[in-house]
Amino acid sequence: MFRRLWNWLKSTLSKLESLKDKYLPVAVNVVQAVKKAIESGTFDVVAGVIKTLIPGTIDDDVIDSIVKYTKERIPFLCVELQILKATNGNDIDKALAALKLTYGDKWEQFTSGLAGELLTFLADDKIDVAEAKILAKKFYDEYIKKY
Repeated sequence: MFRRLWNWLKSTLSKLESLKDKYLPVAVNVVQAVKKAIESGTFDVVAGVIKTLIPGTIDDDVIDSIVKYTKERIPFLCVELQILKATNGNDIDKALAALKLTYGDKWEQFTSGLAGELLTFLADDKIDVAEAKILAKKFYDEYIKKY
C-alpha cells in the first residue's frame, strides 16, 4: 500500500514538474509581450510579440486563448493591486495607460501576478497560483532580468 502511494506521489510530482517546464517560459514571455504593449501604448502588438517569443509550433488557437485571457485579466489585476480604482472588465487601454505610470513594488507585483495567473491557466489549474507566482519571479530573475 505504501509503495503504491509513493509511486502515485512520484508520478504526480513528475507531471507537475513537466507542466512547469513546459509552461513557465510561456507565461514569463507573455508578460514580456505585455511590457512591449505598455511601451507601445496598444495591446494589438501583443499577439505578434507572443508568437515571436513563444518557442516551437504552438497552435494559433492556443496563442489566441492566451491573448484573450491576458486581455481579460490585466484590468482586474490592476484593480486588485490598486493601480486602477475600478474597471468595467474590458478596459485594457485604460489599464495599460495606468501600468505605464507604475514602477517599483507595484510593477513587480503586477508582472509576477500576471505570470503566475497565466502559468496556472496554461496548466489547467494543476499548479497553485501562489506557487506559480514564485516560480515566475524566479524564472524571470534568472533568465530574463540578467539580459
